[in-house]
Amino acid sequence: MRRFVRRIWLFGSLDYSAAERYLERMAAKGYILKEIEQNFGLFAFFEKLQPQRLRYSIDGFKGNREEKDAYIQFAKDLEWDTAAETPGQIVFVSDARRDLPPIQTDWRVEYQQIRKGLWKKDLSLGLTALIFIWLMIKIG
Repeated sequence: MRRFVRRIWLFGSLDYSAAERYLERMAAKGYILKEIEQNFGLFAFFEKLQPQRLRYSIDGFKGNREEKDAYIQFAKDLEWDTAAETPGQIVFVSDARRDLPPIQTDWRVEYQQIRKGLWKKDLSLGLTALIFIWLMIKIG
């Protein structure tokens, strides 16, 4: 059995809640998120371990390195660990048995973070998909 697996990661900024549920189901099967490809965020890498009850929270983010580090530290103070980062998104993880407060509690801030993340993640993902479609039409 392979210890590491790669899965296509096509979750955009608006799909963050579906991505959270997907990651939680994968963890329940023993596949723990280790990394999401940084270039376009098209692949997620999982390590096969023991099944775990994990809770994921994905937040859109656009800012400089200092702002990102401060935000990650804020989440860490709330006992959320950073599982992975993609262009425009940060994936946080915690043990599901702990009753942690959500990272986002204000829908206005959540909306702003998603909007900011759209340009970094979803635009590159959309352009990549268009290039693949164009290549398939040209080849076929």
